[in-house]
Amino acid sequence: MRDIVTNGLPISRLVRSFLFAAFREYLYRGVGYRACVAAYDWVQARRGGVPFPLHGGTLDKTPTALLDLKPGELVRVKSYADILATLGRDHKNRGLWFDPEMVRYCGGTYRVVKRVRRILDEKTGKMLEFSNPLHRPAGCLLSRGNDQIPALLSAQHLDLLA
Repeated sequence: MRDIVTNGLPISRLVRSFLFAAFREYLYRGVGYRACVAAYDWVQARRGGVPFPLHGGTLDKTPTALLDLKPGELVRVKSYADILATLGRDHKNRGLWFDPEMVRYCGGTYRVVKRVRRILDEKTGKMLEFSNPLHRPAGCLLSRGNDQIPALLSAQHLDLLA
């Protein structure tokens, strides 16, 4: 209730969040998992929504790619199906999580804001360096509590637009 009163969160968004959480709880029970996820994806496709964001990948070893993107270049984020094809069973590519909130950006066109070669692992306090940089597309934000943080995408999930 505090988010509704102090942060102006629409009640409809709160209701959708609770319904999605209830749906996930039902799925974790394991009864009719595939049928429920297929039904969810079907409904979302009809209403123009995003597919179920917690599909897992199937790879044991994830691919790597290098686009050498520069800030200012236009990119298209690959489709969700194309990105799933690059993810391991743990929903990661090269150790980096593909967040369910990133699904809504799939298929969109964005301008690269910056290249990211290192990030801080907040759990360990260790600086992680990447030999193949990540890219921060403009306008792609993820929610963390009341904060918004920029989404970082690897080259495997982007196509360069000329």
